[in-house]
Formats: sequence, C-alpha cells, structure tokens
Amino acid sequence: MVGELIDWRQVVARDYKLDESEITLNVVEMMPTILNTLDRSDADKVVKYLGKKNVNLLLNHAITEVAADHIKIKDRADIPTHTLIWTTGVQGNTQATAYGLSESERGHRLTANAYMEAIGFENQGIYVAGDVSGFIEEATGRPTPQIVEAAEQTAHTASENIIAAIKGGDKHKFVGKYQGTMVSVGSKWGVASLMGKLHLSGFFAMVVKHLIYILYTLQIGSLWYFFTYLKNEFFHTPNGRNIFRGHTSRLGNVLWSVPLRIFYGFVWLTEASTKVVGDGKLLNPTTWFGKGSWFTNDLHFPFAWLRETASTAADAAAGASTGAAETATKAADATAAASGAATSGAAESAKSAAEFGLSYSYGHEPMAVLDKVPNWLEPIFKFMIPNKEVALFMQKFMSIVEIALALALIVGAFTWIAAAATAALTVMFSLSGMFYWVNIWFIFVAIALMNGSGRSFGLDKWIQPWLQKHFFNWWYGKSKSLYK
Repeated sequence: MVGELIDWRQVVARDYKLDESEITLNVVEMMPTILNTLDRSDADKVVKYLGKKNVNLLLNHAITEVAADHIKIKDRADIPTHTLIWTTGVQGNTQATAYGLSESERGHRLTANAYMEAIGFENQGIYVAGDVSGFIEEATGRPTPQIVEAAEQTAHTASENIIAAIKGGDKHKFVGKYQGTMVSVGSKWGVASLMGKLHLSGFFAMVVKHLIYILYTLQIGSLWYFFTYLKNEFFHTPNGRNIFRGHTSRLGNVLWSVPLRIFYGFVWLTEASTKVVGDGKLLNPTTWFGKGSWFTNDLHFPFAWLRETASTAADAAAGASTGAAETATKAADATAAASGAATSGAAESAKSAAEFGLSYSYGHEPMAVLDKVPNWLEPIFKFMIPNKEVALFMQKFMSIVEIALALALIVGAFTWIAAAATAALTVMFSLSGMFYWVNIWFIFVAIALMNGSGRSFGLDKWIQPWLQKHFFNWWYGKSKSLYK
C-alpha cells in the first residue's frame, strides 16, 4: 500500500502544485518487524528502500485512537492527518463456527489435518482448503501461508482425497512446495525470494513478478489477458508506472508517424512493382510479367544449390550433343572463357569497389549485408526451397505478399502485423545475401511503425474495434450481469 502511495506522491504534488516534501507518509506497525513472510534479509531491503523514499516506518507502535484530523499512538506524539488507510490481514469466514468446526488461534482459520480434513470431522467428507486452512506445517510449525501457491496446493490435496474417498484408494498428505515469495513495493520496485536460494530486489524482482503473471495468463489459455496485461503494465502506463520508468509506454500522439507509414508502404510497393513489371513499362500493363519479372521461369534467388541444380541439368543436356556440336561447343567455350575472364575481372573490380555505408554516396558501390547465406542458416533455406520449381513459386508468392503488406501500410490496415512482417522479411532478405546496408533502415522503420499509427489515421480505427468486439464475443462469450 505504501509503495503505491510513494508512486502517487509525485503525481499528486505535480497536479496540485505542491512541494513533494510536504506530503508525509507514515507506516505504523505493532510488530517489531514488517513482511514476516519474507526472509529477513529481503525484508530489510524493503526497510532500506522505504527509508530512501522518505517513508517514516514506526515499528512496535500501536494506534490507540483515530480522530478526524489526527491519530493517537501509544507512547508517542499524535500524528496530524486527514488520511488514514488501515490495512488488515485475512481471516476466515466466522460463519463456519455455526457448523461446529474448530478454529485456530488467529484469523478464524479452521484446523485441519494433513489430508485437509476438518479436525473433529475426519472421514465425514468435510475438507478445509485455501486461506481458511489452519493446517500446521511440520517444517515451520506455522499454519500454511495465505498465498496463492498454498491455496492451490491445499485445494489439490483436498480434491485428490475427495476422489479417493469416492473411488477408493490411498489418501494423499499435504506437502507444501513453495517456489518463492514476491512482494512489489509500488510499480517499479520489489523483492523476490525464489526456491529459497535466489534473492532478487529492484528491477530484476519486478521482472520475475511480470513473468509469473504472463505465465499465468498463458496457463489459463487467455491471449486476451496476456495482451491486456502487456498493454496495461508496459505500453499504456501513465506517469512512468512500469519497470522501465515509462520509456516503453505509448500514450503519446502517434499521428506524426502516419506520413512515415504511408511513405514506407510506397517504398515496399515500388520494390514489389519492379518484380511484377520487370523490363516492361509500369503504365502499360500489357508489358508486365515479361523479361526481368519474378513471374517468369527465370530464377532470381542467388542460392548456390539452386544454381548447381540448373547447371547439372544443362550439363546433362550438353552431354547428349553430337561430335560436331561438341567441337562447336569447345570453340564457344573458349570464347566464353575469354569473355568470362573479362566479365569476372570486371565483377571482381565492382565487388572490390563495394564499400560499407548506411546511405548512398556518389561514385561508391553499396555493400551487401552478407555475400551469401550463413552456414548455420543454409540447411533451413535448403529445406524451405529445395529446387527450382519451389523457388519459382516462392518468387511469385513473396512478390504478392510484399504488395499486400505495402497496401496494408498505406491504408493503415492491420498496421502492427504488416510492420512486424516487413521487419521479418528484411531480416530474411539480409540473411539471404539479397539486401544492402544502405537499406537496413527498413528494419528500424518497421519497428517504429508498430506503434499503432493505423488507429490514428487509417482503417485500423474501425477494423481493430470491430475485431475486438466480435472476435472476443465469439471467443469468450458476452458478459452479462446476473440478478437474484
């Protein structure tokens, strides 16, 4: 609670034009220590953190009276305040005593044995589980902790024994296995003890907290809660209230990225158009899909194994030639060799002239990100594109995909998906040796355009709410109130 107030103190001071130092926070605790479910070293870190945040921690102090403008504390001067937040523990439902169930010494928790049966009602089908369970654990000599893991595990033990009572079989004793304890002190700081060995505080403890909740959303199979949690905890958090101090939050105006989104879409459309038009004229559709187009039977992928396959097929055809043809071929080969040597020399010269740069410079040849597919990636590409037939299909398919992504970016439809896909394509092109350093900015623009600018000025303003309304209703059902 006080951690949340630490976060809000700065906001309140800013909104009401106050000096933050005028807002005093006090924690009054009757016990000599705080956070007694934690290891003392972790709890002491919290004490130190509260001190840094100018929180007065009053231990071994009891509140004896609450008035409208102050509170009285035993053996201490009154604390003037108009705001008192009283935090109290968890206790069991007192109605259970009407059934004759015995309670433990504190919190109205009900006594239970190792099988989670209510003591005094063994073998009568009455079980106790969750926060109300007062089972004393042998390892600690204390009742089961009132945490999620204990609640789930006591319930699991009870359910196993209910099934055993119905179907027959041995009963199971409760054995508490707790992975750890995590306490957040506000939205940006916390402590965590994992498996009794790993002790974390600050940023890394909060990372653990978020990972636990994300894992929970995936365990219950809810993508809606998964994305909602990410949105609320990382991307739509006001006042810097996340572990990255607000740097990941997207609460600014994304309108200014709309021109970049449209331009980027036209860049991809231009790139894809050349693969359709080839050597034809853009304004004359009858010249499309001809020479130079990716929609012909000409291979444009630079992968060595595809070239080798084509070369092997050509060699087999050449092997069937007549002796006269062989003679002509040798002469042609000699000419080609001389020509090839010259061409190779020119190519080597051009290759040597290629220089690294992130923008075009006059008189310089741009350098490819990679000259060829990396050795670790080649088997994957070979599996995906094993021969020329598949390669020709992929050429056409990729050209169509690029056009679709370009149009989606221009009109602002499914912008997040389209931008992420262009980033992935750019990475793939770079790894395949088909991309230059001067165009590496494609990746970073794509990441920037995942900011949701399609909702600012684009079709996503209508598409996304419609999908959320209808898809989520279909998937989760429609919420409605029940009145009794």
